[in-house]
Amino acid sequence: DPSLQYAYSQSPQREMPGIDRLIEEDIIPEVSKKGWQYIRHYEIPEISKMDKWYSDQLYKAVPSKTDVRVYGTEWKKDNGEKAFIILHLNVSNTQQMQTWYYFYSMLVADADAFELAKKQLVFGLSNMRYNLEPIMAYNREEAARIGQSWETFNRKMKANQAAFEASQIAHVNKSNAINDAIMSGWKA
Repeated sequence: DPSLQYAYSQSPQREMPGIDRLIEEDIIPEVSKKGWQYIRHYEIPEISKMDKWYSDQLYKAVPSKTDVRVYGTEWKKDNGEKAFIILHLNVSNTQQMQTWYYFYSMLVADADAFELAKKQLVFGLSNMRYNLEPIMAYNREEAARIGQSWETFNRKMKANQAAFEASQIAHVNKSNAINDAIMSGWKA
């Protein structure tokens, strides 16, 4: 897929570094630019469970082992303002490759409202319920798209095989004709 190859060539490819290094290398530098100071991070298992459930519902073209985790990171500013980042991480491994991605959202609150706002955000995300109809529609579309891709690939491979077999027959026929001509000349 040329557009996928182009997308890959535009960004550096790296193996999932682990959550500690990911936060250190990606999140802290980005969020620190806005004046925030990192305090700590920890997994939020109740949201991880919900994200894992959602991921498990989605159509997968190839078998994979998927690890879905959600982490909370806490931040502060010198003026007393506090922030909480929910970091969603998805790592999928197949026999051939690893794909991973993350996204995050940030809650900012005054120090006196911070703990309650954080608790409500975690509760809301861990008790989220999904409408199954869009998931099923996505799965049908993905299965059809992947099926079409495999059909195109198999047609191309069948045409390649037919062309190879035809070239082999032509080669055998040519070799036989040459050998027959040589033998005819030798007999004569």
